[in-house]
Amino acid sequence: VAFFTRGERNGTSSNRNSLSGKAADVNPVVWTQVYGLLITYSPDYKLDNPNTAQSRAANFMARQVQGALVDVPESRDYDVAYQFVQEYVMAILYYSTDGPNWDRQLGFMDNGDDVCAWHETVDDLVSATFQDVTVAGGFEQGPNGHVIAGGEDSVMGVQCNEAGEVDYLVIPNNNLKGDLPPEVGLLEALQHVSLYKNKISGSIPNAFQYLNDLHTLVLEDNEMTGSIPDYINEQWTELQLLSLAYNNLDGELPDFDGMDKLTQLALNHNGFTGAIDVFDNTPLLEVLLLSNNELDGSFYPSLLQTIPVRLFDVSNNKLTGQIPPDFYDVEIVDVHNNQLSGNVPAVLWDDYDYAIRFFSAYGNPNMEGEIPLHIGKLTALRHLDLSGNGLTGSIPPSVNHLFNLEYLYLGNNDFDSQDFPYLADLEKLQELSLRACAIEDAIPHWMGEWISNLVLLDLSDNALSGVIPPNLSQLIEMRFLLLGNNQLEGPIPDSLWDLRNLNMFTLDHNDQIAADTSIGDVCADDGPFDLQLVVADCSLECSCCDECCQPNDTSCGVSNSPNLDHGYDRFGFDFSDDLSFEATGDDDDDDQDN
Repeated sequence: VAFFTRGERNGTSSNRNSLSGKAADVNPVVWTQVYGLLITYSPDYKLDNPNTAQSRAANFMARQVQGALVDVPESRDYDVAYQFVQEYVMAILYYSTDGPNWDRQLGFMDNGDDVCAWHETVDDLVSATFQDVTVAGGFEQGPNGHVIAGGEDSVMGVQCNEAGEVDYLVIPNNNLKGDLPPEVGLLEALQHVSLYKNKISGSIPNAFQYLNDLHTLVLEDNEMTGSIPDYINEQWTELQLLSLAYNNLDGELPDFDGMDKLTQLALNHNGFTGAIDVFDNTPLLEVLLLSNNELDGSFYPSLLQTIPVRLFDVSNNKLTGQIPPDFYDVEIVDVHNNQLSGNVPAVLWDDYDYAIRFFSAYGNPNMEGEIPLHIGKLTALRHLDLSGNGLTGSIPPSVNHLFNLEYLYLGNNDFDSQDFPYLADLEKLQELSLRACAIEDAIPHWMGEWISNLVLLDLSDNALSGVIPPNLSQLIEMRFLLLGNNQLEGPIPDSLWDLRNLNMFTLDHNDQIAADTSIGDVCADDGPFDLQLVVADCSLECSCCDECCQPNDTSCGVSNSPNLDHGYDRFGFDFSDDLSFEATGDDDDDDQDN
């Protein structure tokens, strides 16, 4: 059966044995034989045009025949001709994607090798290469949300199964430029395809619907356009892993009903629209990445009752509705920067072991109510970010029971006036932001004695009083210390300058700090500090301040930046041996996933 029907050959030439596409060094008789076979698999107007990838690939095959390296099959039937055809297809891919300028040639177009030998073993591109998910075992979301997997000695290029059929096409990060040719759809045995991080453009070819044995398809981090084909849930039923992230794709999400082997799906950083009610019958789906799109549907109560998702990221969309309570059974939940409303789901104080380890819901200003009283029951939590919402009440004491917590951001809500929350038992804490939490209290002394791993401490925009505790100097890992816009008083303790790793220090709008206080030691050119930002009141001696603030100048100081809390470099948080979420703190608002 012809791969292309005549209805698909718009503008075809009238002579099916045309020599117009033949190169000068190709024998006309050989060309006629090759052309007569390949006309079954490529439209004649492509073969007749010497500038197309199809014509160039056909000439390559004709030279192979002339050199007695291959024979023209006696039948056009694919079952007979597949070895000839698949080498032709790989040659089309090579020419369609500017093969001569690939970073690695990978043995492509080597006249002495069968197409099954067109590959290399590499070590330096492991993180960008997908292999068999049953072998690679595991999933990571790496820097900037990229999906990565693989092991040592990864094979890059083409591999074949025992029957000599191409079943593996993995060419990541190799400077491929151009559209994917539809002839790739002829390779019916293909199981694993990864063209991650290239410059591939155009849409997913309609002919890819014939790749019915696909297990892995990774087209992430390219320049592709168009929508996800509607045939996906009917033709790609064997698919286990699909990543189309970081492209320019758009349209509504197709129905994934019937994809009962799909375990990992990454569609983040595109322009998809519509609802997310298309995953009801994906019973093995564990990883769902939909962040940074234009999705505007509503959460619905049964969302997580039909899929066993472990990593759920829909951040930076326009989703509405309330967070279902069963989200606490998901290891990683990121719903920040949407239009969610309602309360943070209640936590029942019972003997249930909740799975959640990462929960980020900042930037949903219509979320209201109080932080759940028994939130301390979520003992697996390592990352909790509820900042920038409309939460009220106060920070509950049970937060101090989150003993595994490494990252806690609760700032910029609508809390009532409160004392400094007791968090002395959070000994693993690395980043703490209680910015704008309506705290009217002194900075507690236990801060420097018990939470010794702090790298970031943001207490700005409160009503803190008293002196800066000298024992903050024990926080030797501290890089970001933000104390601006409070009511602190007294001199700055000299011991504070023992924080040799300090990168950012703000003390602006603290009118009661002694006017004769100097932070000159921090500013010394020959000092040990690597300060990148210093902000203080103009009454203080500070020769290296990036900005000094007058008492009534509310526009002064970094406290006015709404993105301050989420603009730092973040640290990776590994939650288990085969699942992790690594945040990066990209300064681009659209990429602030973490």
